[in-house]
Amino acid sequence: MPRPTTLPAPLSGTFAAKRPTGFILGTIIAVVAVFGGLIGSSMVYSMITGTMDAPAWMTIVAFGAIALIIFLWVRFKEGRKFSTLGFTNATRAPRQILLGAGTGVGLVAISMVLLALTGQGSISWTAGAMTGSQWLMLVAWIAIFGVQSSAEEIAMRGFAMQSYARSFGAPVAIVLQAVLFAALHGQNDGMNVLPIINLLLVGLVLGCWAIRDGALWGVCAFHAAWNWSQSWLFGAAVSGQSSKGGSIFTTTTSESGNALLTGGTFGIEGSIIVTLVLAAMLALLVRPAVRKLREARVAAPAADSAAVAGA
Repeated sequence: MPRPTTLPAPLSGTFAAKRPTGFILGTIIAVVAVFGGLIGSSMVYSMITGTMDAPAWMTIVAFGAIALIIFLWVRFKEGRKFSTLGFTNATRAPRQILLGAGTGVGLVAISMVLLALTGQGSISWTAGAMTGSQWLMLVAWIAIFGVQSSAEEIAMRGFAMQSYARSFGAPVAIVLQAVLFAALHGQNDGMNVLPIINLLLVGLVLGCWAIRDGALWGVCAFHAAWNWSQSWLFGAAVSGQSSKGGSIFTTTTSESGNALLTGGTFGIEGSIIVTLVLAAMLALLVRPAVRKLREARVAAPAADSAAVAGA
């Protein structure tokens, strides 16, 4: 098993556990948290109201339940603080959040512009047609996507990746959590090979990003901004889920467009354009992530010597 000093933050948070979770049980808990939170909240809402047509605020309840399940597990089963999942170094949080959110909006904008430049779609300004209630929802969905995306990051780049890293080390952990992340989206509308590749890529991107930052602040913000920008900024589908309400811009794909470029019914996330954008992002993040891994290994002998000297 990797020594505590050979894993960089946030992966090293796993060694704060008094009763650590193995990789098999860790996978089960992550999956149970995701499906338990989503299905459980939907069932309770349906039992109370008699309908499955849940309002937007139920997204906060559903994904909040995912975070709550993970919190309860790490706090009471593992015996460690929730912050060890990747919410330390709070002084760096504002900068990492701003960078994450800005990058999320920027990459979506680049993808949409490339879609238009290839002749596969068009972007039109539609903010003037939005009603007051739609503007309120646009703002509200920043918070809603914040909860939704943060819950996924807590489960994947926090809990699951730490469980894998404890057993296999960081490189394997990054790959395994990306595979799990893609698998959990496997039932989305319009799913095929290219969306799966892109989901794997974004999982790798976020895994490397979390290690580069040593925390989850930035990846939570990126994930939220990525989803919000697609739906409320550009009026596009998010992972096969159609955008609801108005949007500042409306992106319309060509009826005769190539699904490899438009993403088909899955949306731009199923496009080869996003494949290239994410591949470029991954190339930028691999090097600093590897540097953090090397720094952790170099620090290991010094930490071990200090521990021996203090014994």
